[in-house]
Amino acid sequence: MKKVLFIIAVTLAACSSKNVKNDNAIAGIMPVDIYKNLEDKNFSLNKNFHGADGNSWVCTSKNEGEELSATVFSHDINTVESISATIICSPPKVASSHVDFLQYVSTVAYDSSQPKEVSLWVGKNINKDKASTNIGGVSFIINAPTKWARTLTIEKANK
Repeated sequence: MKKVLFIIAVTLAACSSKNVKNDNAIAGIMPVDIYKNLEDKNFSLNKNFHGADGNSWVCTSKNEGEELSATVFSHDINTVESISATIICSPPKVASSHVDFLQYVSTVAYDSSQPKEVSLWVGKNINKDKASTNIGGVSFIINAPTKWARTLTIEKANK
């Protein structure tokens, strides 16, 4: 009888943990939506699961003098709280030459996403440090501290 009750309790706990609402999550997107697409473009993937401290999926592509990476973060494995896409280049290469990478990451589908609008915004603001906008309930921020580095941060707006 104790075994049966234990199995029922474990099953209920497992089922209910999948339905826990993450108020910081971007609605309608899962980590696999990002990392699988980048893996298909030959990015390497490193998964880091740390329970209550959060989880990350880091996709990286390195070529001579340049590194492209995208990090997905969430406190659970079924939602996305933030995406950070980064370009680091060594001179003479410049980060803005990889605007297509930031545009690609920014157009991931989520509830109320507007991929065309986001892609145009990223292209227009690639060289503007601390440029930000909210589109479809999601915040997009570009950091452009030097001509060799760019980071696009994507999070739920008004957390």
